[in-house]
This record gives sequence, structure tokens and C-alpha cells, in this order.
Amino acid sequence: EFLRTHPVNANRIAEALGRADDFGAQQRPDSLRFQLARAALRERSYKRPEQAVAHFRDTLREGRHRNAVAEHYGYALALTRAGQFDAARAALATAMKSHSSLPEFIVLEARLDLEQGQVERAVRNLGQAVGLSPSHWPLRVAYAEALMKAGRPAQAIDELTAVARLRPGNPMLYDKLEQAAFRAGNKSATHRFRAEKLYAEGDREPAIRQLEIALRQRDLPYHEAARIQARLETWKEEEREAKRKDKRGDKS
Repeated sequence: EFLRTHPVNANRIAEALGRADDFGAQQRPDSLRFQLARAALRERSYKRPEQAVAHFRDTLREGRHRNAVAEHYGYALALTRAGQFDAARAALATAMKSHSSLPEFIVLEARLDLEQGQVERAVRNLGQAVGLSPSHWPLRVAYAEALMKAGRPAQAIDELTAVARLRPGNPMLYDKLEQAAFRAGNKSATHRFRAEKLYAEGDREPAIRQLEIALRQRDLPYHEAARIQARLETWKEEEREAKRKDKRGDKS
């Protein structure tokens, strides 16, 4: 999911490879999980999906790869982005022959299910996988996305909230929470999650305004209002302190 929602360039690829532990536990360079991450980043480095498809097709045909399983995975990703879903399933099936339970494969298989209208199957398979690997955050994000596609935004909020506790301060998660809250018709939560996204991105003043809007919503339960009020006071104090520091800096 991170790779699908964050455009990549050469610098970001290098940075992401340096943080390969985001794709699970810390991986050795020769591990399959590490090679899967490299293949996914390589696939996203091509602006046009047909370029990525041609690259992986050629490397597989010519045997120019470190790991055939990872290369088929990259090929499946490229075919998916190109809209060639049946071919993508075939490439993924080859990769999954001896590693069917890897979260990366389950996420991609579910993505193909969603693309081809098999929403409930995607929800079922991802839910089972989350039960087995609850700490794998990309898997849980994919599950939440499937729940939203299935018209269950309230369940998606619960899932994404659990992920946000595992990875606090992640703007992408708060963006998805905002979308889920909007689909659920929860106005106060929509503004609250928008505020958290803005704050995580360093935009404190607009984040404060969003919390103030959230507090004015009629659908706001008392306990939630108290939580938002406490968050608002913390941010306002941070803003006051930042302004005091700016003034001291101007005087010096």
C-alpha cells in the first residue's frame, strides 16, 4: 500500500531500501522478503506500467534476476498496474507456488479480487490473514480498504485505528481514516482524522482549526469531545510555544 500511494524516484527508492524493515521484520539482503521489497520498488520506478511489464518480462525470459519468486511478484505488480489482471494472476500464482502465505502475495491477490469485483472474497482472505499476522500493517491497511469497498466503513475505521496505534503519526493512515469516517457519515471523526493528518504533516494551525470544527458537530459523543478537547489544548500550547520561540529569535 505504501508503494502504491507514494510516488517514487531514485532517491526515494534508495531511502525505502534502507528502511526495508517497514515491510515486516528486519530482513537480510538475501532474504525473500527483502527481494520482494526491491522488486516492488523497481516496478514503481517505471512511470508507465507497460515499461515495467516489459522490464520484468525481459528479466524473467533472460534469467537476469537474483530471485525468480521476487521477479514473478514484480511482474505481477506491473501487470496489475497495466490492467492485465488475468496475466497478473498467472504471474502471482507462479510466485505463490511455494510461498502462498506471504502477506505481500495475499495483499496483491486481494487487490486483484477487488479489481475484478470479487470484493467479499478479498475481505474474507484478508481477514483470515490479519488474524494470523496482526502486526503486519500493510496487510491490515489492505483489509481496511477491502472493507470500505464492501461498504463497511465503520469496520474499516476500527481496523485503521488499530494500525494507527501501531504506527502513530503516519499521514497516509489518517488520510484513509478520514475517507472511512466520511463514508460512514461521521462528521466529527472526519474532521478529527483530517486534523491528525495535517498535524502529522507539520501543518499545526489548520489542524487546530479542524479540531475546532470537529467539536462543533452535533454527532459528537461526550467522551470523544473530551478527547478532542484535550488534544486541541495540547496543540494550542505547542503553537503558543512555537510563537514565543519565534519572538525570542527575532529579538536576538
